[in-house]
Amino acid sequence: MSLGVMRLHSFVRSHHKAEAGIKAYYEKKLLEGKHYNVVLSHVAKKLIRVIFHFIRTGELYKEVVYT
Repeated sequence: MSLGVMRLHSFVRSHHKAEAGIKAYYEKKLLEGKHYNVVLSHVAKKLIRVIFHFIRTGELYKEVVYT
């Protein structure tokens, strides 16, 4: 695992419950029966997609709850 991936997983482990939308997505994946580490990977990929979207479009972030 690369250093960047390890840092991303570390960030997700420590912050996945800080933002309501990400927390809801995290809990949804857990309820689907996914393993904790798999859920963290899904959350990390979701964050990357969200960040990339904002970089590409220039939009500002606003909190959205995923259900």
